[in-house]
Amino acid sequence: YVQSHILLGLDRSLDCWCCSILNDSDFALGVDSWNCLQALLKCIGRGIASSFLASQACGALGLIYVLTSAVTASFQLGLKPDVLILEGVNALPLLVFFLLNLRVCAHGANLTEKCRVIPAFVNQIPTEDSLDDERQYLVRYVADSSAGFFVKEVKLTREMFLKNFVAAGGLMTGAVGVLSRIY
Repeated sequence: YVQSHILLGLDRSLDCWCCSILNDSDFALGVDSWNCLQALLKCIGRGIASSFLASQACGALGLIYVLTSAVTASFQLGLKPDVLILEGVNALPLLVFFLLNLRVCAHGANLTEKCRVIPAFVNQIPTEDSLDDERQYLVRYVADSSAGFFVKEVKLTREMFLKNFVAAGGLMTGAVGVLSRIY
């Protein structure tokens, strides 16, 4: 929950930076302030990386446990409504924890995505001169900085976020297949 709000705060910081650049059109100051913002992104990423990875791993393991126990219970005890309700109530805390971890991961991926589109935003800011060298320098500077949310030196992107769903789906399918052969 705290990590989610930290990432939302970083998202708002990016919004404030964009608003400042749009209102002031001081592209030279934008380079300096982008340095500070990028350093903040990296510093916070390093600071919460271990707890981020630990909570993501625990959430994924909790989901696998919930699904495995639900499939095992349904094979052993049958698909009775009272058994399914009891399993659902028992699984609720782990499912909520998993969903909170998904939210945090999505916020990190959205932060990286916002950093990716900022150069296009800066490039569309109107100036007196249509070929403004300072604006183009800032666009290249921001694009070349490759800023985003990093966890242990790996950039968290939407693609990585979606790949986690594919991996989890493969694990769940495999678990159901193994358990169906056992029972």
